[in-house]
Amino acid sequence: PTYMQKMCAPSCRSCHALDPKFKCPLDENAPKALSKEGDLNALFERIVSDPQFLTQYNPTILSRPSSSSSSISASASSVNNNSNNTIDEEVLEGDDDGPWVITLDNFLSDDECDRLIQLGHDKGYERSADTGAKKFDGTHEKFINNGRTSTNTFCIGDCEKDPVTQRVTRRIGHLTGVPPINYEYLQLLRYTPGQFYNTHHDYAHYHNERPFGPRIITIFLYLNDVDDGGATAFPNLGIEVKPAKGKALIWPSVLDEHPTKIDIRTRHGALNVTDGIKYAANAWLHQGDFKSAHAKGCV
Repeated sequence: PTYMQKMCAPSCRSCHALDPKFKCPLDENAPKALSKEGDLNALFERIVSDPQFLTQYNPTILSRPSSSSSSISASASSVNNNSNNTIDEEVLEGDDDGPWVITLDNFLSDDECDRLIQLGHDKGYERSADTGAKKFDGTHEKFINNGRTSTNTFCIGDCEKDPVTQRVTRRIGHLTGVPPINYEYLQLLRYTPGQFYNTHHDYAHYHNERPFGPRIITIFLYLNDVDDGGATAFPNLGIEVKPAKGKALIWPSVLDEHPTKIDIRTRHGALNVTDGIKYAANAWLHQGDFKSAHAKGCV
């Protein structure tokens, strides 16, 4: 809608045009990624067993469903012997049926990490905010709270067009098979000493009312080593992953058997940075086309 249609909708008789259901109607026939039962499980099994990925990224399995194939290559270890990750042994030895949580080493090169950090500085970091109250036009206010103290910026415009951003985006597509139009713009993060993000979930229920659907996968990219603190913690799983430059941490936000429903087990948080600065990036992948909806103001 034009400025007047939006700001003076009652007088302009254009209230209907502000409704996301009008601007971005759901299309049941639109292509969707990883939307069927078994798709997520098949994707993660492919990542941890594909010879190319095994050689390039040395996948480490921190959690997986008990029903997943027992023939996965031993190169993708169930318990990480690297000190950068820790996992509660009781989770592995118990009867719990865990979600997939994996790490990939050297998913980004040092130069790519350095460039993404620079792009974040170029864009300018601002206080991180959660989704707040719904506004009259169907979008949501920003909600700043004391449980999330980092700063961030979104890699839009020239940042998205940067050759490094494009290369990382293509790599994510090669890894997951999910088309880039389904990705949110990279969220570039900075945590200074004392900053953290309390336990939360990446799933947003209202996304099911949008054509792009829910966030199905998070790919969290560590852009530098941190002197102390700053681990990503999954309290329901007993997992903590320490930052390591170039490492990718990957988990689903939805259930494999119900890919539009939240998997509450992947609640996670960013632990307090006690020494140094933590730089990272979030890649959130949706079932449907996110970027077209974003351009229409339907996010």
